[in-house]
Amino acid sequence: MSSVAIVPSFCLTETPATLPWLLPLQCHAFQSSTTCTSTRARLLTVEWCNSTSVWHTIGIDSRSLLRANEYSILTRLKECTATGVKKQYKTIMFGKYHLGDEHPYRPHDHGFHAAIHHGVVGIGQRPEHWGNYYFDHIYSINGAPRCLQGYCTNAFFCEGLRFMRDCI
Repeated sequence: MSSVAIVPSFCLTETPATLPWLLPLQCHAFQSSTTCTSTRARLLTVEWCNSTSVWHTIGIDSRSLLRANEYSILTRLKECTATGVKKQYKTIMFGKYHLGDEHPYRPHDHGFHAAIHHGVVGIGQRPEHWGNYYFDHIYSINGAPRCLQGYCTNAFFCEGLRFMRDCI
């Protein structure tokens, strides 16, 4: 049986006080950033966004790319799982990512076990599939394009539930 950790919203099934292995990455005072992309980098790395080189949602240059070698909570969860922590942790990212669409910046390249997201800038914007909108959308699912039926939020939610049921 696996514990489910949903990152970047940090909805862990245990509280941080019961997770001593997470101490190197604990954030004692949350700080939001100027845009959604830099806030995502902050949540994943617990570092000030400018120190991760992420500071804007642009997607066509390096301002929104989380470096491939950036140490994050995902790295820590993988280390703990590999070193014999009693529980196996799996992470998912379904929805907006904004931190890179190409290898090695995609969510599954950074360590998410499963990832479903739209293009780095946003639904209906470049570099999306032509004609994508909010219904019956083509998403990147672990790096491969696939259509999910229904409204985008419903699709993310249903896939998230399916992932969690598969983990139990």
